[in-house]
Parts: sequence; C-alpha cells; structure tokens
Amino acid sequence: MRMTGTNKEVAAAFAADRDAPERNGRGSLFQRGDKRRTIYSYGDHFPIARHAGRMGGRPLVLFTTAEYSTTTRGHKDRVRAALEGWYPFDQPPHPARIIYVPDPTADTPKAHAENVAELLGRATALMVRGQRARRLDWGGALQEDARRLVKDAVDYARRFRVPVRAADVPILDGSTPRPPRLRAPAEAKHALNALLLAVDVCERNGTAPAWARMRQHLDTVARALGGRVEA
Repeated sequence: MRMTGTNKEVAAAFAADRDAPERNGRGSLFQRGDKRRTIYSYGDHFPIARHAGRMGGRPLVLFTTAEYSTTTRGHKDRVRAALEGWYPFDQPPHPARIIYVPDPTADTPKAHAENVAELLGRATALMVRGQRARRLDWGGALQEDARRLVKDAVDYARRFRVPVRAADVPILDGSTPRPPRLRAPAEAKHALNALLLAVDVCERNGTAPAWARMRQHLDTVARALGGRVEA
C-alpha cells in the first residue's frame, strides 16, 4: 500500500475516507483515521477537515474557517475540491455535505455550541449587509448566503444535539425568542434575533470565548445600522 502521494491524491483519499495515500512527500499534508478521519496541514495544530458521519445520504464533513499561510490555503483548496467531487479516487465522486466551522475537531458540548454560535453570528452579519446593500441583486445574494448558514447551524445542532430548535431561528421563520434591544431601523431588527439566539447558546453552555466573539458581532452590527446595543 503506497503511503505517500501528491497533495491531490492525499485530498482525494481523505474525501473517499480511505487510508492511503496517508501523506504527501514532505509530510506537510497528512490524514489520520483514528476515530474520525481528519486531514491536517503541517501538524496537529491545524486540522483542515474531519469526517463526521453522514447527513442526508451524503458524507458529512466539518471544514475549518481558520487561515494560516499561503501553503495551508492551497491545502484547503485541494481538500475542498476533492470533497466537492472534482477528484474521483477510484469510484464516481459523491460530493460531501460540507459545514464550515471554526473547530472541525469539536468533540464536547461546549465546542459544538461554539460552532453553532459562530454559524449564527456569521449568518446575522451577512443578513445585515444584505439589507443595507445598494444593489438589490447583491443584497439578495448575501441574504441567501445567510439563510444557507442558518440551515447549516440548524442541521449541525440537530446532528450534535446542541439545544437550538429550528423554530427558534428567526431568519427562517420570523419568530422572536428574545426581543432585540437595538436603536436602529425597524426593518433591520429581525436580523439581530439570530445573533441574540447565538448569545443565548453561549450562555446556556458556558462558552465564554464564543460569548466574547458574539458581543463583538453585536457591536459591529449596531454600528453598521447606525445604532447601539443597550446595556
């Protein structure tokens, strides 16, 4: 069994959930299949992606949103292309369901809650940008991206049992689980509900680092809308 290969071959093996080739010639891109197959760039400190079972009949893969270097960005591009079905290994490609999260190796309730909170925070930021876009087509595209992120958050929460219900997510159904307190145009307030929900997730699960990031998102959104979040 050949254990080394090109970046493309290693990425394709990971996408197909195969053991070999295990690494490239320099060892800078490598994969391991201990509990869940994971692929790394330059070391255990930078996991690019991890297999997380199946969702909707497709492989579910958690893919990092982190950046590190130009070479690592190239590794990420190779892995993403393989997961999307561009590099068939020795069988027809089966594109994976990819969810982009800050921590693809999350294995505790707190870590999963942080990933959900980040997804909802990014969705809210996109929704607000879409509402304020001067071009209707650009604004519509941003809001559609926001809805996709919310769907990813809901699906992730269901898969890993994070206590967030689909009915609680206002971008999907307009509900208001916690009234926003923002001095801003009324038409933009509903977008903040998703972010406030993300804050609730952090509080319920005790994820202090995620809470700090969510507070930064709140302040950014408030400035973008010409208002401020009340204490």
